[in-house]
Amino acid sequence: MREDAGIINIVFICDDNYALATGVAISSLKNHRDTSRHYQIFIVANHLSKSNIELLKKLNTTNFQIEIIDATNI
Repeated sequence: MREDAGIINIVFICDDNYALATGVAISSLKNHRDTSRHYQIFIVANHLSKSNIELLKKLNTTNFQIEIIDATNI
């Protein structure tokens, strides 16, 4: 068995217009997840406000980590 077999990687792409929908989707995922697994959530963000970044980061908990990747200048 691979060492990382318990990790589930998920990617979202959003900007300020979709921050609310992304947050709802992540909240639903968090509430219905298999708590024995580790979830790594990546959000590729384009023009995401600091307030929305902070709101999304509040969803971080043990075994449910969110990383926001700023793609504004890519």
